[in-house]
Order: sequence, then structure tokens, then C-alpha cells
Amino acid sequence: MKKIVMALLEESFPEDAFQFVQELHGRAPVQLTAAFVAESPIVTAWAVTGMPPDPLWLSPVAEADPDAYAQTKQLLGERCAAHGIPVQVHGRSPHGDIAQLRKESRFCDLLVVSHGLFFDASFSGIEWDHFASTVQELECPVVVVPAGFRFPQQNIIAYDGSASSVFALRQFYSVLPELSANPTFLVYGNDADDREVPDLALLEELARPHFPQLSITKLPGDPKTAILGRVGREEQPILVLGALGHRGLSRIFHRSFSYRHLLDQKVPVFIAHT
Repeated sequence: MKKIVMALLEESFPEDAFQFVQELHGRAPVQLTAAFVAESPIVTAWAVTGMPPDPLWLSPVAEADPDAYAQTKQLLGERCAAHGIPVQVHGRSPHGDIAQLRKESRFCDLLVVSHGLFFDASFSGIEWDHFASTVQELECPVVVVPAGFRFPQQNIIAYDGSASSVFALRQFYSVLPELSANPTFLVYGNDADDREVPDLALLEELARPHFPQLSITKLPGDPKTAILGRVGREEQPILVLGALGHRGLSRIFHRSFSYRHLLDQKVPVFIAHT
């Protein structure tokens, strides 16, 4: 039984994140820990500084709302009871959300969050960079669940030949073996069209025992366009990414357009970094 932490706000229930957990529990039992955090960190940073937020989490600036907390906690308990999901509840920490989430992530297998916890329609290019810096502080894989998503029926694993992309692959099949039976497309993109898939034989030797419906594909052209295009060809995919940073696969999402594209297609994103 895996332990999943779901981060949530006091004033709203993360319906999509909970649905993802519920679907996983229906395939293999999970232990859920609900970790309450303060207002969306991007919105908080903007309100306090008056400037586009840099990749730092601020300590909570508003007191906890006991009524909102009680209502959301009650709804969580009812939903978990209805689906037979064992749950623990951890209240909001007074020491700042990133410290709380870092510690929670140290003692769990997977963190599941709604995209609204990090992203807001008011912000543009800084969103992904802020999120990437936050995820680098965490110590477990993260699934970001967009509004209106459909549970994954295909896996798209981005590979660039780096250790971090192989690490993400291993984390994905280790933490979410329930998805291993899905058709799985391991896609390699590189600006140099003449470059072959790095370490192809070793990659296939590692991945094929875990994914019976595995396809390894070299994508032509610009990696960002190619990977997003491959995602768009599937009806209900999940995208798997490795290291977040200027040299990792997440560089294809350094501008809001790319991530918005995933949101529009309602694609969950699994991220694991070394």
C-alpha cells in the first residue's frame, strides 16, 4: 500500500486531485494524508511584494479560517469514507508551506496536487519556473492534476538521454505500477535530427519488462513541438518528465503557452527529479 500526500487549501476541496487518488485506490489500496497549506503561493507572493513572484515560498500571511478548514476537512472525511480510503489529516504549518511540504514529501511515496495550488490565470511565463523551483525542494515524485482531467489510459514518457529522465522512468513504474499496463510511448526528442536514441538497447532492456505495450520513438523537429504534438494524439495520456530546471526536460515548458497547452488538453503531469 503506497502513501499519498494530497496538498489542499482550507477554502476549497481539490476535486480533481481527489479523483486521481480515488482512481488509484480503486486499482490498488492507498493510504492518504491530506496536508493543508495556505493560500496559493503565487497569489500570496504577488499580493505581498507587488511584483511577479520569484521562486520562493513565503510564510503564510493570513490566519487560518477555522470554519473553512472544518468544512473542507468534513467533506474530505466523507469522501474518503464513501470510497474506503484511509486518511490522516495534517493541519497547516505555521512555519511556511514549503517547509511543511518538504517534510511531508520525505515520508510519502507520491504527492498529488491540483494545478490550481501553483498556477493562476493571472500569471504567465513565471508560473512554470516558480513551480519548478518548488518541486526541486520536494523529496518525492509529484503528479499535477488539471481541472476536468480524465484518468490516464496512455503513458507518454519524455526521454533525452539524461540520468534524470531515466530516474523519472524508474520512479514512474515503481510508484504507479497500476499504470504500467497502459500503452506506453517513450519518446525521444532532440534538436539534432540525425542523432539516434541514446543507449537504446539499455533503455529498452530496462523499460520493456515493466511496460508490456511499450513503444520507443524518436520524434523529429523541435522537441517542445514534437512532444506536445505526441501528447495531443492520445485521448487520455499522462506525461512523465524528469529534472526541472534550465537543462532538464522541463525546459520545454519555460513559457506558459506549453503548460497551458497541457491544461487545455487536461493532461496530468508526473514529475520526478534526482
